[in-house]
Amino acid sequence: MPLRVPACVPVLLLGLALPALLSACRHLAGEAPARPATPAPDAARYALPGPPGAELSRVRQQVGPTLERWAVRLAPQVPSDLAHLPHVRDPIEVLWLTPHPAPHGPRPVALLFPILANTTLLMCEFGGALVHQGFVVGVVPRKELGFDPQASVERAEDEMRALVLRARQALDWICAQPEADPDRVGVLGISAGGVLATCLAAVDPRVQASVIVFAGGPLADVLMETTEDDFVRKRDATLAARGWSPERLRAELAARLRTDPLALAPAVDPAGVLFFLARGDRSVPTARQRALWEALGRPERVELAGGHYGAFALFFPVILERSRAFLTARLVR
Repeated sequence: MPLRVPACVPVLLLGLALPALLSACRHLAGEAPARPATPAPDAARYALPGPPGAELSRVRQQVGPTLERWAVRLAPQVPSDLAHLPHVRDPIEVLWLTPHPAPHGPRPVALLFPILANTTLLMCEFGGALVHQGFVVGVVPRKELGFDPQASVERAEDEMRALVLRARQALDWICAQPEADPDRVGVLGISAGGVLATCLAAVDPRVQASVIVFAGGPLADVLMETTEDDFVRKRDATLAARGWSPERLRAELAARLRTDPLALAPAVDPAGVLFFLARGDRSVPTARQRALWEALGRPERVELAGGHYGAFALFFPVILERSRAFLTARLVR
């Protein structure tokens, strides 16, 4: 005979676990005095090379009582000095989430960048919550980067810069939509998406609010210290191909990675940042997350117990609710 669990048991278990979960979540206000934002170094490197690329396609994927979701593909504009990168001319993809029926008047914009482990993991859940709060939302799926252990170290910088330029072009398209208010823009990024969100906020003055989740810097240290299997394999392959020591590779990366969240962070106003930190992270080591938080001017911070994926899974409702409240308070009128 199958075991029947009374309906009240999950509720009781959640009630017992809730105090432990809350005690593992620490919310800290931004630490005064907040420093002013300073212009990003080499800002001209992130200027778009021309007018926005053409919209190649727009396919409606879902329509519901309150939300529509579209898959949009855009033609990228590529600077000549980045044309050598593989896949750099691949279309820019945007998942476009809008209220249904269509809103009356423009709404604030949220641009979302997902975690490295998945192209859109839980981004539509974030997006749906923000649409219901009064936003229009663009999700930029993770772009696969080319890897060649024999390629020059400078290519890592070129790949990072290309990602920022593609994000700016996605934001250009979004801000041109009649549902979007280009004067009220926020970004949210998780892990590698948080690195990209930080860089975009630093070089694009349209971004007024940023939620950065489990991101860190400098990138040279993150890449050399991470325990992520894919990065470990690529790191080991690069060391073997070049005959370098780990110290040499770290130094080469540090010297050439200019599109780095730590370097660009001083251009972000800390009053417009909510930062999530995982206290037991080894994918983006916690010490590197703290370094980025410091470089951002010690903004408002939420510390969560656990590692990279464990903290995200366990505290997803906390991250979602705090992010929604933060962006709403700053951008919804």
